[in-house]
Amino acid sequence: MKCQIMVNHGSRLATLICLLALAVPALAQTDRRFNLTPQLPSGLKMGAVEKEVQLTATFEQAEGTDRGRVHVKAVVAKDWHLYSVTQPAGGPKRTRLELGEGSPVKLLGPFTPNTAPQKSNPEIFQGLTVEDHVDEVIWTAPIQFADPANPASSELQIIVDAQACKDATCLPVEETLTAKFTGSYAPPMAGGEFRDENSVVSWSAELLPGKVRPGDDAQLIVRATVDDGYHLYKSSTVDANFSTVIIVTKKNALRVGSPTASSEPVLSDQQIPGLAEIAYHEGDVTWTLPIQVDKTAEAGEYPLEVMVGYQACTDSSCLERRGIRLTAAITLGKEASDAAVPVAITSLEYREIAEAATVGNWVDDLSASVGTEGGSGFSIPLALAFGLLGGVILNLMPCVLPVIGLKVMSFVEQAGQDRGKILSLNLWYTLGLLSVFWCLAAVAIGFRTFYGESFSWGEQYTYIQFRLGLMVFVFAMALSFLGTWEIPLPGFATNSSAGALQRKEGPAGAFSKGVFSTVLATPCSGPFLGPVFGFMLTQSNVVVVAVFTAIGLGMALPYLLIGLFPSTIAWLPKPGEWMETLKQGLSFFLLGTVVYLFAGVPDEYRAAVFGMLIAVWFGCWIIGRVPNWESMQKRFTAWCTGASAAIALTLLMFHLLVPAAEIMKWESYSEAKLIALQKQGKTVMVDFTANWCPTCIYNFNSVLNTESMAEALQQHDVVPMKADWSQPSDEIKAKLSELKSASIPLLAIYPAGDPKNPIVLPDILTDSQVKAALKAATGSESVPQSASRDNGLMR
Repeated sequence: MKCQIMVNHGSRLATLICLLALAVPALAQTDRRFNLTPQLPSGLKMGAVEKEVQLTATFEQAEGTDRGRVHVKAVVAKDWHLYSVTQPAGGPKRTRLELGEGSPVKLLGPFTPNTAPQKSNPEIFQGLTVEDHVDEVIWTAPIQFADPANPASSELQIIVDAQACKDATCLPVEETLTAKFTGSYAPPMAGGEFRDENSVVSWSAELLPGKVRPGDDAQLIVRATVDDGYHLYKSSTVDANFSTVIIVTKKNALRVGSPTASSEPVLSDQQIPGLAEIAYHEGDVTWTLPIQVDKTAEAGEYPLEVMVGYQACTDSSCLERRGIRLTAAITLGKEASDAAVPVAITSLEYREIAEAATVGNWVDDLSASVGTEGGSGFSIPLALAFGLLGGVILNLMPCVLPVIGLKVMSFVEQAGQDRGKILSLNLWYTLGLLSVFWCLAAVAIGFRTFYGESFSWGEQYTYIQFRLGLMVFVFAMALSFLGTWEIPLPGFATNSSAGALQRKEGPAGAFSKGVFSTVLATPCSGPFLGPVFGFMLTQSNVVVVAVFTAIGLGMALPYLLIGLFPSTIAWLPKPGEWMETLKQGLSFFLLGTVVYLFAGVPDEYRAAVFGMLIAVWFGCWIIGRVPNWESMQKRFTAWCTGASAAIALTLLMFHLLVPAAEIMKWESYSEAKLIALQKQGKTVMVDFTANWCPTCIYNFNSVLNTESMAEALQQHDVVPMKADWSQPSDEIKAKLSELKSASIPLLAIYPAGDPKNPIVLPDILTDSQVKAALKAATGSESVPQSASRDNGLMR
């Protein structure tokens, strides 16, 4: 990033923000978990998740065929989550899994997860469903080998492009995996009848048709042939008593409706009090599951997996519950075929079906159209009208009010000017508004074009790097309103001592206010806009631009009307000292915006972010010490000094106040765990620390949690343990008292051969000091000079 330092009045704020932005790469290096880099196209990497998500890939071959399966496993850290490969457009970034270039296999279908993603409807995405995975997920896709005779020699690479999130923090997951060959498997036999050993029921199934176009319908037909004297019970989608349980466990882009039976069940004569009615089918029975295919689905093979749990009974007795698994694949392409596809059937323990039935309701509502053009039943004119009305209401959002107040003051200034001048300035303000909306439209179209998904209104607020940049900008402006420094934006008072306007509003000032007010408005959608954004997801690029333009025109409408009818300005009070009071009062609205943005900062970064704001305050104070009437050289020096101080202090805050990601595994301290490790003959290193202790964090980041220290601990077979005193803990306090210390930081190393005489290192640590203590504790070196014995303790 290059920033050209300019010293004219109108660019000073931009210069400060630009210089602060230079700190972003350094912050990313200071703490690898705090990734401030924006999302980039695949291939451009500026930091990635390391500990939050661990990825591995394997592949296998179906015996005697050129087919196989590739698996991508993601282990997600606690409190983090990954978004699904089927994340609907308009929500967060969808996980993408692709074969690397020159791969020796061909991908026959999409990656599907082994467990269904959890679904939610966060308010920020305006009612859109968000799908994500936690803990662990395995995606599987069918493949075809170019050389099936020697699959182990295949160099198979999988490109992963995803996003991991925790609370309000989102980090890119960009990695190229080399898949390991794990052997072969016996593919299930498709076609014909299947009868489990000692069963009285024969099963067969078919998928009709097996080859369809996106948007087409299909059906899965499951037939049960029952021996004489036996019957099966009516179907259920949950694990109900006696019912034939049908569970769809894998469907990806397919929508599957509730099963219907070929015959009506009859009520049993033997009802059990307290239980639901028991109904069964007389003789053979066929169940049909309707299937719809999403219009937006890509070509390929889409696996379908169904579990069926059943219990065969006579009028007087029942056999044990059994289960089967049905697997097949629908082929999506440009051409369809009426031919049915046989379904593979294998035996399954009923226990697995009962567990799968507890996950949730798999039945889709097929009455709603899939991938329709309108999406929400809107027409284009109605969407444009709602967008215009929603844009007008955006002016009432709390975040926008400070800028509206500035605009009101510029109206006061415009009183008495000619009509053409007033209309010109308000047109410039409108252009500033529209420029942001057009940028958002371009981003949304770009995401949909290159990634197949949409960038939602307000989605930029999900990225912490955007929120931090906006937080700095708004906080600096609030300080200017309070008189700490001067932002000579045209159109409002900048000299607090004079209490008068510095200059008339010009085109640049009007344009910048339009841009700023729109940026502040984006976290708030207001009435009418939610359905409008949902409508745009399935519309053409022209409609997307038109709707965003309508919203921008709606937001600018009051100012356009004032420009066309300037006599309305006469209703406003005359310029005076009240404008300075209003300006200072508006600063508290901006500070409230800072509080709103600060509320979304993850806990581990809050102290550092608060320190960053103090650093910005200090930098603005330095700049404000040199008034605007001083020479250009003095002002330039003040700007460089203030910006440099803000950047340096911000870097220091993040280095001192944000713990780095743990390079090695640290055990959480407890006295019982410490004693257990000592009984195992382990040397234990206990770091007494807290998140409110800057020196503790410095020791952890710079000395204890490094690759070099991890190697030393492994070499000496030492177990690292962390005693976190961030919250009150009588156990930790008692241990510190035992070590004759009333403060932290403190490092205690308990030798395996002499755990009652730990080596204690207080205060700021050095790498050589700790390594010498480790050698002393393990008997490979004498006690370091920095440690001494005191009543059995080394200090």
